[in-house]
Amino acid sequence: MKVTVEEVAKHAGVSRATAARILGGYAGERSKSRTKVLEAAEELGYFPNKLAKGLASSRSFKIGIIIPDIENLYFAKLYRGIQSVCHQNGFSLSLGISGEDEAIEQNILKELLSEQVEGIIIAPSNGLKQLTQCPIPVISVDRVPDSDQYSWVSSDNYESSFRAVEHLYKQGYKDIALLMNLPHLSTVNERWSGIRDACNHLMLPLTEHITTSHQLEKTVLEVKECLAKTQPDVVISTDSVLCTAVLLAANDLQIELGKNLGLISYDDEPWMTLVNPSITTIKQPVVEMGEHAAQQLLEQLSNPTTKLSHQRLKNELIIRNSTIR
Repeated sequence: MKVTVEEVAKHAGVSRATAARILGGYAGERSKSRTKVLEAAEELGYFPNKLAKGLASSRSFKIGIIIPDIENLYFAKLYRGIQSVCHQNGFSLSLGISGEDEAIEQNILKELLSEQVEGIIIAPSNGLKQLTQCPIPVISVDRVPDSDQYSWVSSDNYESSFRAVEHLYKQGYKDIALLMNLPHLSTVNERWSGIRDACNHLMLPLTEHITTSHQLEKTVLEVKECLAKTQPDVVISTDSVLCTAVLLAANDLQIELGKNLGLISYDDEPWMTLVNPSITTIKQPVVEMGEHAAQQLLEQLSNPTTKLSHQRLKNELIIRNSTIR
């Protein structure tokens, strides 16, 4: 049987009005009765009626999240960071998966607005070009939008890519191949620019290949063709999916990683320490990016006059056996 506010109030020894204010989040942190009411609610198993609370305050207490792929560990971590902050502050999440498709993303945006979400956090597929007007706050995460009218959180893609090339140069690599997908995304474009500028600065030849498929099987075929044709001594992959494709392609071509071919990849994942050789990576603070994006959104919701925020978090170059000579 559902526990009522009246029962919680009686158990805590306070009035119904006091219990209602505390359980609704309207009482101050220093309320003398707050601890007693919250303890009573926990003991009795009281759960607040969010629908009723929303109707009373004209709020949904819901945040919309749009990411390209929940199966990709990177975006799962990003979601976890957003979720932890939102849930701590009493907000539920409504998730949409765009699949890097702008039309699907646009439909999800419309659906979220119809659900009366209070704000949206999005890893946009096309720089938020399609979002010309939006009545609620929107935060871009991982990717930098084309317009400066949105807050965003990303990482130092350009700088970390430049540092990665400097590491390869110090290890004696002379012929670099860059593998990337979706170069129109700000993250990929920034990494591309950092790698290209570093190679020009250090006078290193650079071969660039843009894969045409999201499917791993097709990507492996493209990578095999690229490696066989260009025969680089080191590969930089701009994401973990491409890194996996390099491993599979090198195995098919009987190329020994770490000896005949160096490899460095964005997105540090646990399995990259388990393969032989272990993979040098550029590790991004993914969970932290999600947390910062959620914090930015909650600040805008609590104070509409909050200034827009543009944040870049620092990546970490983790050197392992795949690039050590």
